Amino acid sequence: MRREFTTTPGSSRSQWPDSVAYREAIQSPSIVLGDGMLAQGEVSLNRQGLPLAYTGRFAVVFRLKTLDNSDWAFRCFTSPADPLGLSRAVRYHILASRIAAVKDIVVPFRFIERGIRVQGQWFPGIAMQWATGRPLGRWVEENLNRPEALLRLAKSLGALLDRLEGEGLAHGD
Repeated sequence: MRREFTTTPGSSRSQWPDSVAYREAIQSPSIVLGDGMLAQGEVSLNRQGLPLAYTGRFAVVFRLKTLDNSDWAFRCFTSPADPLGLSRAVRYHILASRIAAVKDIVVPFRFIERGIRVQGQWFPGIAMQWATGRPLGRWVEENLNRPEALLRLAKSLGALLDRLEGEGLAHGD
């Protein structure tokens, strides 16, 4: 089934592709991705042979392995630009300059204005190297009987939040 959508830049009524539309499109990365390196990559697939998608409230993320054998995350937005009216390009340019102070704790990213083409229309995306690790919830579950480990985690997260706040930053998730 082909999903129809329209975009009206700057309008709060814009409809963007959903995770299903992005999943359909990214099956052919060489055709739909605007970044040359990512376009030559292979998308990670699930057990059914479909692109593995990590969905959130405002975006869907796909994992790609590029020709140099590195893993990349490609984030596709499922909603229009932020409510303050900033374009995504401006917002991510500002963000990139602000996170320079905490580059040791964040994964660098690239904003790609013509990131992915879905049904003939270009949409922006974010590319960053894939960060590996155990999901926080899983780690906590595995350490429920280790209060000292949970306390160390709480202190580490507190220090991380203090550092971000000190730089005038916050994490959206």
